[in-house]
Amino acid sequence: MAESTRPLQPMTPLANGGREARSVLSSTDFTIRGLGLMPSNSIVSVIVVPGIMGTNLRARRFARLGRQQDERNRLTASGAPVWRSPDYEWEGLAEAAVWGERTPEDRQWLFDAATLEPDDGGPIVVPCAVDGYVLGESALRQRGWGEVHAGSHGDGHGRTALVQRDTLGPVRFELLPQLH
Repeated sequence: MAESTRPLQPMTPLANGGREARSVLSSTDFTIRGLGLMPSNSIVSVIVVPGIMGTNLRARRFARLGRQQDERNRLTASGAPVWRSPDYEWEGLAEAAVWGERTPEDRQWLFDAATLEPDDGGPIVVPCAVDGYVLGESALRQRGWGEVHAGSHGDGHGRTALVQRDTLGPVRFELLPQLH
């Protein structure tokens, strides 16, 4: 049988790198123990800045008109991709050539924040089987994988899918037959 515990105040950091938890003394008849939770020593920084960290962008599909700032992109059609991060070195060189031909004014008009939205139609790297299942493209798109640079999904071995599963808890997956 597990012991009964009560939570203690959060631990305070010490100058030597340790942590300290404080409790009070009680009589031996009081059998509920204090529980101090030690924070993890591992820090995983996840910073997502839309439009900078590989977010695919498109001109707004349904631009609202008659507002203080017009939401129509002046240089591209409604719903057209404005930015898709290159996945390969040769794509990066091709994009650099295209963007090098554009004037600074054109780049400002294309990247006018009021006229853009995330583009969920980008390419997706479908991961290999992980723990006996394979995620289908529609499940990956529901998780937002088409909105970010395909290379950020991982190397196709399902590591991102595992992290999402472990973080989000149990979720429904599309089961696809495995190819041998």
